[in-house]
Amino acid sequence: MCGIVGGFGLNVQQEWVRRETDHLKNRGPDHRGTIEVDGILSMGVARLAMTDPLPRSNQPFKSKELNSILSFNGEIYNYRELRNDLLNLGYIFHTDSDTEVLLASIHKYGLQATEKINGMYAFAHYSMDSQVLILGRDFLGKKPLYWMSFQGSIYWSSSLQSLSRLKKERKLSPEGLVEYLSFGYTIDPNSIETEIHVISPGSFLCASIEGNSAKFKLLDSRSYISKLISPQLTIREELTNAVRLRTSGHKSAAISMSGGLDSSIVAQIAAQLNITINAYSAIWLDSDKERYNTDATTAKVISEKLGIPCTLVEMISANQLADSLDKFVTAMEEPNANPTGISMMSLYKAIADDGHRLVLTGDGSDEIFGGYPRYISLSRIPKILSLRGKRVNKALSSERNKISSKLIVTLLSQTDYKNPNHWMHWHWNFTPVELGRLLNHNYGRGYVIDHLESAISKCIRTNEMNKIKQMMEMDRNIWLSMESNRKLDRISMYHSIEARSPFQDDRVIAAGLNEMEKYKFKKIEKKVLWDAFPEMQSLGVRPDKTGFISPVGHWLRSNPTLASDSLDHLHLLGDFNIEQMKKLLSAPANGDYRKIMQLWSLIVLSRWILSNG
Repeated sequence: MCGIVGGFGLNVQQEWVRRETDHLKNRGPDHRGTIEVDGILSMGVARLAMTDPLPRSNQPFKSKELNSILSFNGEIYNYRELRNDLLNLGYIFHTDSDTEVLLASIHKYGLQATEKINGMYAFAHYSMDSQVLILGRDFLGKKPLYWMSFQGSIYWSSSLQSLSRLKKERKLSPEGLVEYLSFGYTIDPNSIETEIHVISPGSFLCASIEGNSAKFKLLDSRSYISKLISPQLTIREELTNAVRLRTSGHKSAAISMSGGLDSSIVAQIAAQLNITINAYSAIWLDSDKERYNTDATTAKVISEKLGIPCTLVEMISANQLADSLDKFVTAMEEPNANPTGISMMSLYKAIADDGHRLVLTGDGSDEIFGGYPRYISLSRIPKILSLRGKRVNKALSSERNKISSKLIVTLLSQTDYKNPNHWMHWHWNFTPVELGRLLNHNYGRGYVIDHLESAISKCIRTNEMNKIKQMMEMDRNIWLSMESNRKLDRISMYHSIEARSPFQDDRVIAAGLNEMEKYKFKKIEKKVLWDAFPEMQSLGVRPDKTGFISPVGHWLRSNPTLASDSLDHLHLLGDFNIEQMKKLLSAPANGDYRKIMQLWSLIVLSRWILSNG
């Protein structure tokens, strides 16, 4: 696991590369190194040494035999299998690292190497023979990779802030702002800042020198469903293998434990391995509802039954909110409106303080095994009509309330399930109508809808699907990749921890989808997962688990000044309608959760802007 940074072109700012390599020390505290090649390339890597931690595997990694260089952030879980294949083809290895295997795989197979990889990655590969640079990223966006074209050169980094420091002027991206306010996060390849882009999950940037500047092209190989191998084993067997691969070579690991099905399965499998396992769960001593502590109580009981120590980590009190929020936006480096991030910061700090460098999580299960309530809602109403057209889309993007939401679900059930509005309905923060009232600029409903439909449409990769399968794929491609995995990576790496999610293993996904296909995606609510692990019921696992939550309403009721000051700050920027924003201030007292989340997203945006000057 690493943080990577670099530049490619005739006038690369090498000092920037060296400086930013040091700035990535949280992502890689064990070693930092840079390399300059051919007068056109500068690479830097800050390494968190997890696989073959010896100095021989430090990066940037240069191969004399293959005449190429690699900087790599991530883990290749099937690297031993790939290594054996390459040995049989005559390749020679000098380390026991997955980094060297990835470099050799790219040399042998080119971009098709990523179709053989089971893991998480973001990499920069340079061939000294062809003088071609390749930037690539994994199919589920587990590892970040930002880039920009600047003064004739291509620059990249694991950190958005690195590229921000390269620019003379920083501005909010209109597209990124619309996406953030609409969903609570930006949609790749956009970022929240102008000129800074994201390598989309499963995509590549290829660059070469032409004339006086670096020219590039973007390639999209994101055919993830077809990429998946045919499963040879059951869900239980594949998931057991996934946990074993993610703990191989490690003497200990922590588990983010919630008391729900996903983390309990991972905990049970890990407890059977020959390593020391510690569970961590969040407890709220300062909250207005006891339900926030149900997870901790259940996690403690299950951990005791499995023979695993369980640490209950006290979450922040309401009077710590402002400081905790500032730390969160610093760790994220971009605004993210999910309040669970604040809680994750406390959880991962406790794990790091106990000396852990590896954490296992249950992330990704809901998007594979149909765990979200929206899948149930979609399955209940049969499709009789075939509604389409601008009027339908206009109705789908209208203001939301309890009554209109129910009507829109019915309307959605009669539309083409590949309509981007099908997915967006379940994820709106501000709808296009609400956004038009909120912003002072000309972000009319037409512009917002056109932009978001275009952005979401690019994430639809397959054709012949039923509506549940389509929704699950989009949730994996967008929500899981660009919200959940993004948040998990930034927070864990801020604390110099590598978080690994066994459910996101390629073979687990293949086995899960294969089993769901048998029931034509009618067996949802993780029923196939419960079938695979029937003993979870006797362990006391909660079937009603709703996900990691935070008492955001209680926070805001206890911090009215934070809310009003944040809205006043946004008003001073000139982009926001103060009257519309002030309507949200009563939401915490009224208990209107949707408006509470809208208010929270504006507070996060304000604090992020303030923290970035």
